[in-house]
Amino acid sequence: MPKVFLITIIFIFVLTVISDIVARIYIYQGKKMTLSTDSYSALMKILNLKQDDLVSEQTDLEIIEAKNYYYHPLKNIIAINDFTSPTVHAHLATLHEAGHYLSINSSEKSRQRFRFSTVVIAFNRLIVIPFFVLSAFLLDYEKGPSTLLFSIATICIIYFAYATILRFYFGLAEERRASRIGLNYIEKNYDQEVFKFAKTTYRLFYLQYFFFTLLIAVAIPFIYLVIFFFYINL
Repeated sequence: MPKVFLITIIFIFVLTVISDIVARIYIYQGKKMTLSTDSYSALMKILNLKQDDLVSEQTDLEIIEAKNYYYHPLKNIIAINDFTSPTVHAHLATLHEAGHYLSINSSEKSRQRFRFSTVVIAFNRLIVIPFFVLSAFLLDYEKGPSTLLFSIATICIIYFAYATILRFYFGLAEERRASRIGLNYIEKNYDQEVFKFAKTTYRLFYLQYFFFTLLIAVAIPFIYLVIFFFYINL
């Protein structure tokens, strides 16, 4: 059983690396392609155009410059790398984050549900996953895990399973919705060359997200299986 897990992890890891490399190639190409307007202008246009799709007027939305592109649902912040960037990549990334904002705030139920899943997933990423990674490196494989470590690991794997289900169910669906919103806007407001490039790029970003999520979803149970195996063989 552990061998099957390990082979599966290696296979998914290879797919993750390949998807990441191809996505980075498209990012590089997107940065070489320029448009006549900056990404901030594109952001404001889509937000003004889609304002009626929101459940209520979002007066507390903050737009900031940051190293990475993201939308933070708890703080209601859209972050873009460079307000003045005219590159195709900047436009695509910015419109994708705008898609997250518009999708999540399309209804009160959607907003509350996604904020809850964000907290659960954040705890999983910051506490639970690091716990398993540290356990894999610090475990005494001669003596095996203590009863306390095994008990904590069991509680954590249950939490991890719940958080992973949320990440697959809400996270992957949200990535599709955000890309769809961005792509629909691009199709109506950009030329066909940009639209085709955006279509491929968004698909690659989705695969990159999917394979990385799948890799973690398989790797952590493998670590728990190792802890369990050494515990029952003490």
